[in-house]
Amino acid sequence: MSSTVDLFSCPFYPQELHLHGNSIGDEGTRALMAGLSSHKGFSIEHSSDGAEKIADALKQNRSIATIDLGGNNIHAEGVNAIAQALKDNAIITTFHGNVKMLKLGWCQIAAKGAEHIADMLRYNNTISVLDLRANGLRDEGASCLARSLKVVNEALTSVDLGFIEIRDDGAFAIAQALKANEDVTVRDQFDTCGI
Repeated sequence: MSSTVDLFSCPFYPQELHLHGNSIGDEGTRALMAGLSSHKGFSIEHSSDGAEKIADALKQNRSIATIDLGGNNIHAEGVNAIAQALKDNAIITTFHGNVKMLKLGWCQIAAKGAEHIADMLRYNNTISVLDLRANGLRDEGASCLARSLKVVNEALTSVDLGFIEIRDDGAFAIAQALKANEDVTVRDQFDTCGI
């Protein structure tokens, strides 16, 4: 574990931290948090508790431009903690003007997590790329997200919705949102509808 802390002993301010697809536990999270705390960074654990630790660290972050938590099982509770940190206007204004990419693919956030993301998008106007692939949003989650895509977040230009398990109603909601907001491009490299 000492190599983890030593990694952060030099003075640097990371702009990106990619920890997708890991199974970092409590001990690893504590070591990363200790190493990154003096550099205003963050880390991940493979649960909603780990996401809450990240959200707390984000409140002090000044340099991260990309948050990539893909493949970590943070579920709706974890994404809610992240979304709350990214929608707090005082935090956004002071700290999060640099967060441009939020990657949450394969995090098992489901429709409830999409609700949290949609709500956050109403307040956060810095995120330009959003990755929600393979999260089982279904029609309900796609509809929540579509409502926010219609009217908010002028910075948002790309949303990846591959494998979100939507059907006709969800696809229709997203299509209507795209008609209303032509600045957003929805990426679907594979099979969004799961058909």
